[in-house]
Parts: sequence; C-alpha cells; structure tokens
Amino acid sequence: MKRITLIILSFSFSHFLFAQNEDSIKLVGFEIYLLNEYNGNPNSFWYLDKTELRKFKRKFKEKKLNQLPNSICHDYLNWNKITLFDKPFLSKSDIEYYSWNDYTVVLTQSGIEKIKLLKGNVQGIPFAIVINGVVQFGGKFRWIGSSQMNDRVYTSFKSDFKEIKIMFMGCGEDPRNTPDFRAKLNLRTE
Repeated sequence: MKRITLIILSFSFSHFLFAQNEDSIKLVGFEIYLLNEYNGNPNSFWYLDKTELRKFKRKFKEKKLNQLPNSICHDYLNWNKITLFDKPFLSKSDIEYYSWNDYTVVLTQSGIEKIKLLKGNVQGIPFAIVINGVVQFGGKFRWIGSSQMNDRVYTSFKSDFKEIKIMFMGCGEDPRNTPDFRAKLNLRTE
C-alpha cells in the first residue's frame, strides 16, 4: 500500500511540475520595444465632438465595450503609423519568462534595472510586444500612480517590479489572446 501511495504521489508531483512548465514558458525572439513615434489614435471616440458622440452612442448603444471596433478605441495602436526604436527596450537577457495564464512577463535583474529607467507620465509610455521581429500587439507602460485610464492593453509599473502584468481594459478584441499570438507563444527556447 505504501508503494502505491508513493507512486501516486510521485506521479502527481511530476504532473504538477509539468503543468508549471506549460504555463510559464521561455520564448524565442520575445522582446518589448518602446515606440519612437506615437501621436495617439485620431479615430478615438474620446475625440468626437458632441454631435459625433451622439451618433456614436446611437450606433453602439447595445454593444459592450469589447464589441466595439478596435480602431475607435482611444489606446488603439495603428502599426502602419508607428515606428519603433531600433533596439528592444527589454530583450531575451532581460526577460526570465512569460506566463500565459496571467499574461505576466517576469524580468531578470537587468530587466528590473531597465524598468527603473522609465519615467512615468500621465498618458503612459507606448510599447510593442515583438516576437521574431514581428509586432504582435502593443500597449502602454502606465506609472502605478497615474490617474489616467487606458481602454486597451496596459501595464502598471513601479521601478522595483520584477513582474510586468500585461492587462486588457476591454475596448475591442483582446490582442493578448488571439490564436496567432498564442501559437507563437508555444515557441520555446532551450
């Protein structure tokens, strides 16, 4: 009986370890870039005048925030009109791993040091998640004390954070959870 119990416990423990590895994966070519040029989304519903806003509300009154088109969300990033800096802000040596279940990037000590260099501002600092040289989605680094909301992807940060949790506020489709992005996340480094 003790032998069977030991086998079951061993199997359960190894299954637990395997499940942990499936959740927290190291990625090939996973980098975070800052945006060199970004002027906001001119199509944002935040910029509508009173007449346009009334039309907007009539058109979308039955829709929930996540059913709105991405292009009218205030913090939507149109990648055709954005340029990234030449080098990644956080690269392979700065990122320990990415946790798929809670969209968390865990940083190495060098990554933590780079986060300390960010200067918080009310609007947030735009960033892009890039895998193997291709932009997947973007958002804003938002200083934890900022009073401004973000309607798409963002992460709150302080200079001593080891983890960056990438959150989605709800306007439009969640870019963190598309099948294409999830497939790319399954690329592991050894």
